[in-house]
Order: sequence, then structure tokens, then C-alpha cells
Amino acid sequence: MAFEGLSERLENSFKKLRAKGKLTESDVKEAMREVRLALLEADVNYKVSKEFTSKVTERAIGADVMESLTPGQMVIKIVNEELTELMGGNESRLAIANHPPTIVMMCGLQGSGKTTHSAKLALKLKKEGHRPLLVACDVYRPAAIKQLQVVGEQVGVPVFEMGTENPVHIAQEAVKFAKDHGNDYVFLDTAGRLHVDEQLMEELQNIRSTVHPHEILLVIDAMTGQDAVNVAKSFNETLGIDGVILTKLDGDTRGGAALSVRAVTGKPIKFIGTGEKLDNLETFHPSRMASRILGMGDVLSFIERAEQSLDEKKAAAYPEAEEIFHRAGENFEEVYTFLSKDENPNRKKLLFSLALKDAKDLKASVLEDHLNCEQGDLPEEIFRKDLLCPRIFLEELTPYRSMIRGFFEEETKRSFVEQPERILDYLKKNITFHPEEEYDTIMATPVGVLAMKQGSPLAQKILFVAICRSLNVAARLNPVTLEPEYYRDGAFHSVETEAAVLKDETESAVLTLNAEDGSAWKYYQTWTIGKWNGTVFETLNYEETAFNGKTLALTLEPGCYRLITSMRMPNGDQHAAYRVFELKAGEAKEIYLETVKKELDELLEHIELPEITLEDLDGKAHTLNDLTKDGPILLAFLGTGEEPTEHVLNELIEITEKWNAKDAAMAAVLRTKADLENTTFQKARAAIHNMSLYLDPSDDAPAIAEKMGIDAEKLPLLILALPGNIGGRAYAGYNVGSVGLMLRLMEEAAKA
Repeated sequence: MAFEGLSERLENSFKKLRAKGKLTESDVKEAMREVRLALLEADVNYKVSKEFTSKVTERAIGADVMESLTPGQMVIKIVNEELTELMGGNESRLAIANHPPTIVMMCGLQGSGKTTHSAKLALKLKKEGHRPLLVACDVYRPAAIKQLQVVGEQVGVPVFEMGTENPVHIAQEAVKFAKDHGNDYVFLDTAGRLHVDEQLMEELQNIRSTVHPHEILLVIDAMTGQDAVNVAKSFNETLGIDGVILTKLDGDTRGGAALSVRAVTGKPIKFIGTGEKLDNLETFHPSRMASRILGMGDVLSFIERAEQSLDEKKAAAYPEAEEIFHRAGENFEEVYTFLSKDENPNRKKLLFSLALKDAKDLKASVLEDHLNCEQGDLPEEIFRKDLLCPRIFLEELTPYRSMIRGFFEEETKRSFVEQPERILDYLKKNITFHPEEEYDTIMATPVGVLAMKQGSPLAQKILFVAICRSLNVAARLNPVTLEPEYYRDGAFHSVETEAAVLKDETESAVLTLNAEDGSAWKYYQTWTIGKWNGTVFETLNYEETAFNGKTLALTLEPGCYRLITSMRMPNGDQHAAYRVFELKAGEAKEIYLETVKKELDELLEHIELPEITLEDLDGKAHTLNDLTKDGPILLAFLGTGEEPTEHVLNELIEITEKWNAKDAAMAAVLRTKADLENTTFQKARAAIHNMSLYLDPSDDAPAIAEKMGIDAEKLPLLILALPGNIGGRAYAGYNVGSVGLMLRLMEEAAKA
């Protein structure tokens, strides 16, 4: 097992620290010497080991000991944090192209597992509802094409091959094939060599420059230790990889490659191969791996509870920001650091100007760059949303203001402030657009566009707004048209001339949408409308627009439009209707909105579940047949303290009255007895009358989820269990309304 030796050595190193009530500097340094030796023995890169222990030592010596933690526990906490950071911090996911297919180029040396792991990834995506395509670009290795065809057949994924044609040409034709046949992911299985050489790299570079893959994944063998790190470094320097797949991690007892690759290349480990079977592929979670390496579940859990308690104390000082802190989750410290730095009232205004989803990703250092603004005579809302706020559209949040202020001469900045139209003139003269060099998955940042002098039309509009706000001019992208506007004299003005922007009323068309009686239509959730711009349908923003009773009238420019209506099921399925139509100048058109409805009985399934055995809190064994002998039951595998489970439990509490009125049965399956102490779970337990408690010593959740055809990577897992060991419906993670729907399905199943 990976890290077996390292875990043992680290455990021994920390035993001495945990036994001491007070730590001296020499105690810490002595422990770190042992940690460093343990890392080197695990085949961790020498430089990485040295830098790691230096960081830990520096933090440990100067650290304030947290309430309820001993100094020894504090050091373990720091080591755990630094280990997690060393391996990437957060898990990294595959890119998703705005316009399918997403092209993934697999590369690596011979024997690293490219072909097998191409199939593993394809299988994983297929289970998630995607339509992947495997492409045989290895035309040199004997039987390489056949091997890909065999594994492709095993996972039920089509394989595109053209024999021993030029690999670049094969890749080109495969992408065309994918577009024509509705494949949304394309995996290019490229050739390897026994070692890194110029011929290999040249071929890979040619493929990259021709088909422009959205993701380049390097597959490396963890068993090769430091050689794996050297290979990753070479490929990254020559090709520019986006991530790494580590194979054979289950057979590497040392695991040094996993700890070194991210630090040496700066590229994340995205997946790990944990066995020979085609479903033995896992998303790489740095935090979980750090916990596994330390092998101190009890200590880390105690530390986690202590941190949570401390967070609650900190958050209590800012009750108005409760929702932001809640959404931030593991990013709590960044939000708190920014908010608590000083008494500047703009700190709260800036935080509240952001969408709640930004709380998970924001960095305090980035927000600091945006504080230096003057409200002047601007209305409060305009100041907060259109000047102070760093968020312009969907770009990454970056510290662009200080860079922009330093980029332009003072005279230029004064002219921009006096006449913001001059900013547009500057962009037209200095910023170019090369579609072939644009990444569909990346929205260029203002600084990036300005520095590279290149960016898409939308990226240039974002830059216009960024320049305005940096110079203390309120600006925005129009919420409907996405055209840039600046605020002056009590109103927003387009940067285009009046003649270019204002159109004769007779040119407009009116589209009236008629909704069904009693139906609720919410933009971005149940319907959207987009206008064809010559290349794609560009979604318009009518988020703030509501229906007047059953109708909504929209004044639109003539052109081609796309209307999408959808109903999202609690399991994430979308039932959508798609309509494309033309609007002519002066035309009045009516469209009736409809949703695809699913009857309850259509949602019920009849799937035989594997035999499982749960234990009650007294250790007595119970089969699934035991639990369902009196009728349907909601079998809920819970991950208490984790956000998806917290949402599900809160939803259960909200519908308690309905649940109890139906006397619905629920079997809550916990991971450990410690989960009983979770506050939200205690509330749910007290509220629900017919709830029984169990533990799952055999970890049955994945087997049940697989049988029901869903991915249970993240708890909770909700199963509607029917008599006779039958699964009626299953949901994984948190989906709005899933608990209420389960109650209705239980009623439906009871009738059958």
C-alpha cells in the first residue's frame, strides 16, 4: 500500500511531540529532521523534502497554539496542512469545453498505462452521463490499436482508428467524427517511447498545435519513484501538461512520486490508478491523501472539531456575514482574514457585492487590491455593484486594479476618466483577436488581455469595465446585451455612439411568451433565450425579468433565436425542449412554454440490490430484507459534517411535518458513532419519528450506488429500498428537492 513506510515513520516522529506538554524550538527541529529522513526514504525529491520541513519548522516555531490543542497536536495540524498544500491543495477536475467535444490528449512513456487509463477515464465519464470517444493515435507499438479496441469494448466506449496513418491526421479526423456523432469527450491515446526523445515530443507538439486539446494529461508510473518526477518535469517543460495521472499507486509502498510531482512541475495530480480493473480509478484528493499518509484519523478528527469551534467563535463577530462564512466552507480563513483586517466599511460592502458562490474561491490578497475606491456622489447600490465589486462577468477573480493603474500614463488615465469612449478606441487599436489561439474553457482575465494584447470580444468588454473601475468610474456589462456601459449623471451610457446604439423602434420585434397555468418560470433554471451571433447562440440575460401573470413580452432585435425550456429532476437529469426561430423587423410572435413532466410511477425503478449487512448501535446485524419487511424505507448513507449531507438533513427537517404525517420510515446509516454528535443530525433525529440508526462496517454504499447506476463519490447516498431487496430510486450528493421527492415516491411504491 502506498505510503505504508512513510506513515509508520511519521507516526514514530510525532509520538515524542504528542507526549510533551510544551515544545521547545529544538524539539520541533529534531522532529523535522526525522520527518525529512522519512520523506527521503519514501523517495521524495531532496529539494522538496528540504523546503517542506523548512516551511513546517518556520510555522511550528512561530505558531500560536489553538485553544483545546496541545503543542504537539498543533505541529501535526501544520504538517497535515502543508502536506495537503504540497500535493495541490484542492482536487483538480477535467476541463470542460464550452463547445463540445472536450479534447483530452493522453501522453507518457511506454508502459506507463496510457491506453488503460484512457479507457478508465472514458468509463468514469460514461457513468456520469457523457459520451466519450477513444482515439488510437499510437501507430508504432505493435498491437496498440488492438489493445485500445479491447479495453474500449470492455467499457462500452467506441474507438476511432485509421490504422497506421499520420497521428496528427488521425486526431483531426477523430475530432470531426466526434462533432458529427455527438461525442462530448475525445481521448487521444498517443504513442510513447522507452525514454523522452525529440521525435516523441515533436509528434506530440504537432498534435497539440493542430487539434488544440483542452487538456493534456501525463500518465506516469508511481513505481518508478524519482524517475517519474523527472519524466513529468521533461514533458511539462517541452509540451506544457495540464495535469498528471499516477498509475500503480496501490503497489508503491513509498509514494514519493505523489508528493514530489506537484511541487516540481506545478501541475496537479488529477487522478490515481489504484488497481488493474478498469473501474480502479479515483479522483486525487490531496486532503484525503494527507490524512492517509499521517495515519492519525483520531488526532485529525479532534483537530478538525477544534478548528470548527474556533471558526464559529470568529464568525460570531460578524453575524451579518453568516451565509458567506457558511458558503466559504474550507475557504473560511480567506474570507475572515479579509473581513477582519481593519474597520474599513468597504470590506463588508465588497464581500456582499459578490455572488455567494465566489466565497469558496476568493483570496483575501486579491480582494485587498479592490478596496481603494471612492464613492463620491454615487448611489450606494451603484458604488457597491458597479465600482467596488471586482466581479465583472464569469472571469477568474484577479487583482487587476493596481496593474491597470500602473500600466497607463497619468495623462492617458485622465483622458479615459473624462471620456470613457477613449478606452474603447484604445482597445480597438491595441487588442487583437485570434480565434484559433483562444481556449474555449478559459475566460481571459483583464490583466491577461492587457499584457498579451489579445482577447476575445467578450474579454475586451470585460477589460473595458475593469479599466473604468480601476480609474474610479462605475461601469458594467449590460445584463441583457452584455455591452459595456459606464455610469455618469445618474444613468448608464453605452460606450458606442448614440447613432450606433439607438435603433429605430420599427426595427424591433416583440416576442410574447405564454406560460402554463400555475407554472413557475425562472430564468437560467427553467428557461433561457439566446441570439445567434454568427458563430454560436449567445445567451441573453433576463434573470431580473419576471412574468406578468402568464405572459412575458420581450422587445428584441431582428435575428435568429434559440429558446430552451427545461425541468431539472432531483437526480440532476434535465428534461429539455429546444426551439430555434427567426424574428423579423416589426414582427410580433407568440410562443407557448411547456415543460416535460414525469409521472411518479415513471421514476420508480426495480433493481435488485446486492446483499448487505448493517449493524445497529448495539452491534446487532441487520439485512436489507430486515429493514424493508414492513414496507418501503429511505436508506440514507450520511457523511455528517459535510456540506451535501448537511443540506439533505436540513431539507428533511423542513418537511418533518409531512414526513411524520405519512409515518415514513428512514434508516440513517452513519460511518462512526461519533457522527451521532453532529448538531444537524441531532436536530433531524429529534424531529423524525420513524428513524432507525445503523453503522456500515463493510462500506456497502459504493456497491449499492453502482448497482443503481449512480456515482456515490460524495455522500449522502439516498436509496428508496423496497421489500425483496429491491432498489426503487437513488440519488447521490445533494439535489434540491430530493428528500421531498423520495417521500412522494415512497407513497407511490406503497400503493403498488
